[in-house]
Amino acid sequence: MRKSGFSLLSLVTGVCLFPAAAFAQTPPAPPAPAPAPAAPPAAEAPGVAPATPATQPAATNAPAPPPAAAPADVAAPPAPAPPAEAVAAPTPTFPATTITGFVEGAYHRMLGSAHIGQAVATRAYDTSNGFLLHLAHLSVKHQLNENVYGVIEIDAGADATYNHDPSGAQRTLFDVQEAYGVATGSGFTFTAGKFATYEGIEVIEGPSDPTITRGFLYWLAEPVTHVGAKLHYTAGPADIGVGLVNGWDTNNGIFATGDNNNKKTFIWRAAVTPSPMFFAALSGTVGSEQPSDTNSRVSVDLTGAVVPTDFLTINFQGNLGSEKGVGTDPTKTSSWLGFGLQPVVKSGAMSLGGRLEYFKDKNGSRTLVTSGDPSLINLTITPGYTIASAFTIRGELRYDHSSEPFLGQASIGKKSQGTMALSAHYVF
Repeated sequence: MRKSGFSLLSLVTGVCLFPAAAFAQTPPAPPAPAPAPAAPPAAEAPGVAPATPATQPAATNAPAPPPAAAPADVAAPPAPAPPAEAVAAPTPTFPATTITGFVEGAYHRMLGSAHIGQAVATRAYDTSNGFLLHLAHLSVKHQLNENVYGVIEIDAGADATYNHDPSGAQRTLFDVQEAYGVATGSGFTFTAGKFATYEGIEVIEGPSDPTITRGFLYWLAEPVTHVGAKLHYTAGPADIGVGLVNGWDTNNGIFATGDNNNKKTFIWRAAVTPSPMFFAALSGTVGSEQPSDTNSRVSVDLTGAVVPTDFLTINFQGNLGSEKGVGTDPTKTSSWLGFGLQPVVKSGAMSLGGRLEYFKDKNGSRTLVTSGDPSLINLTITPGYTIASAFTIRGELRYDHSSEPFLGQASIGKKSQGTMALSAHYVF
């Protein structure tokens, strides 16, 4: 097994490094600065999940090279221009419209035995064997003036199918990932519509994640999107937000963004960015997520990042939650606990993402295991290479282990599960 694992790692790494050799004959233009590490949402819409790769700011801006010295026989240059701060910035033109997006596809394969393309236990979007168009994503932002704007983000693909309706009752290839209006002023930001959750490292937009696949916490411990309204206040490095929403990824009848009960869910967030080298946010949800609306689900999440150097980002997350009336024994209170580290190393066009994650599901309410209190461990490594700062190829090897035999094919049930994946995405 060790020999097989080493061969697979060599294969995945070789595929990711192949473009480097292929393009070595003609040196490409210098790559753009590396994408930003996990960081707090933009001030214009605090709490919204990180933007698509095309809109994220660079992690660091490499200083421009000093101008070459003028030859001795060249006349002295004219007097220098006034300092930059003395030059007036160009006046923004409103209204303004910005369009960005990406396309992401991948091949996934469960190791160990033959598989017909089927869902993989504990995974948000992956298949056990086959190609997937994960997402074709389009984002349109219309800025009316300095204080008012709207955003619409449309997804098409396999991931959109599950995001639209996690239960699988209403199958469609399209989903309105986010659509909201924003008004700002005096440090306050009011957002109304559909928006991403406060919680977690990983986001819906695959190219922004450290790895190809999502971890346990993304799918089992936290919501993905909400429909409702929230209010934020930002002062210096601190950001505080509260909101009232329908709940966790609900889809009720003909109302594709409706609730499954008569009660609403309270969401909150408190974040601080004391320096560019550190960020942390404590967030959570409290509310009934069952049709009976008799019991509340509570989730508390700590997510942040440490950036010790320009080329290394260490993302971290801890999550705990509880809920009554669900799980193996509905008379007991179910609870879960999880934590994870996701480091990302970037050097020029090369990248290397990883994930170490643990998840404990007491009473089986999140994994839907019918016996025991399953605990899960995940190890993932994802090397990548970017061409022309827009087209990225990544490979991945992942190993999952569970205390209960429910991984692998549903008809077999195993305690361990290995998978590999190859992906490509283009951002604009």
